[in-house]
Amino acid sequence: MSGVVIRLEPPQRGLRQITGMVCQVDEAPFPGISRSPGRLRRIPSTKGRAGDPTPIEHQGARLATWLCQDEAIKAVIERVRERRDPPSVPIRLHVQDDAAHALPWETLYIDAFLALDPLSPIARIPRGTTAEARDPVRPLALPLRITCVLSARGADALPQWTAIHSAVEAARKKGLAIRLTVISGDEPILAAARQAQKSDPDLHVEPVPGPDAPVPLLQLIRSTEPHLLHFFAHGDIDANKTQRILVATISDVDSDSGILDASEVGRMAAEVGTWCVTLAICRGADATAGGFTHAEAIVYRGVPAAIAMRSEIEEADANRFTTSWFPAALEVLGAVTLPPSPVTQRRPLQWADTLIRPRMELRDRNGANAGANGVWAVPVLYVLPGTFQIEVPATPPAGARDPAAVAPVRTVAHEMQAQERLSAQSELERLIATLPPDTPPELIALLRAQAHREEPR
Repeated sequence: MSGVVIRLEPPQRGLRQITGMVCQVDEAPFPGISRSPGRLRRIPSTKGRAGDPTPIEHQGARLATWLCQDEAIKAVIERVRERRDPPSVPIRLHVQDDAAHALPWETLYIDAFLALDPLSPIARIPRGTTAEARDPVRPLALPLRITCVLSARGADALPQWTAIHSAVEAARKKGLAIRLTVISGDEPILAAARQAQKSDPDLHVEPVPGPDAPVPLLQLIRSTEPHLLHFFAHGDIDANKTQRILVATISDVDSDSGILDASEVGRMAAEVGTWCVTLAICRGADATAGGFTHAEAIVYRGVPAAIAMRSEIEEADANRFTTSWFPAALEVLGAVTLPPSPVTQRRPLQWADTLIRPRMELRDRNGANAGANGVWAVPVLYVLPGTFQIEVPATPPAGARDPAAVAPVRTVAHEMQAQERLSAQSELERLIATLPPDTPPELIALLRAQAHREEPR
């Protein structure tokens, strides 16, 4: 089932901004929900009172009460909360106002925290994203490619490496083919990974290149063509409001000499077909600085999903997040990609579902009282509009000598060709949607047939 989209933006009258907020339910999988714009008068304060034993609960309740002043938003959230069975209905917030975007929407509370309910996970849509970017479809070419950059000055990345490698090995045992690349400037990580590499032909290990290396870090990451890209590093926003990822190199592990622009990471990742980027860095989703957040910039560039932290996070919590997220994500990916099919299928995947388990484990690690400690609400997920889909190729027929002999090996070049085809199909369907209602069905069928003949091969 598709999700709900709630849009909030500042109203304009000529050149003079009016106080308050325009609100609207842009999408909902339920009948009878109004799509008419509404008006919310004032952004609520989320500052708690001194001595409040459950500040996160009260913070989320104030936000929810404010949102539900609009009858359409209230109705759609009630419909989501009435559900008792899967699949989930993610609540996606498209908050265009800078001040409102900085609010902790992940803490929304109506009798319980919505983001901790497996049926109502919460995500955000980047500011400025348009409908043309919706419903991203990505072709599947196994093995799944995962690249992890594990190199944070002054932080022990070994728990990250151990958690990721264990999750990959468990997923492989369930039949999911995975190629794992580890890039680090930390000698203990490199030593541990190289030891594991002796018995793992699908594990590749690279040191973080220094600033004068012939192959820069961004180019090295690009060469791995990752479906999933993970960073354990530091993050900041410089004086020019550039969202930076600070990676320690092997030649200077005590300084962050490998500096990446998050927007450039997003552009690169979109070009090679990356599905999701995770940032275990501090303040990678901090919207208080006014500009884009790190994760927001990555998705704005065309990556379907990115996860980052809304505020500073302790090293132990960053490790707990990674330890929880990778098994959850690989379980979801396996459930989507592994079931066989006689025909090529587009299968939906809700990235918001991958955050339920990590949120619960962060809550439990910090005392299990979600209302008192909000570490579980620090991870923020940004997604492109619509539902992410993976195009899974048909399963080779039973009795085939070798699946590889039946279906040609699909490299990233094949993926890019498939992506061109999927993009052309999306453009065609948008064109067909603009045709008059009385357009003859024969003409629409002819357009689709012609487009099929002209697809890139």
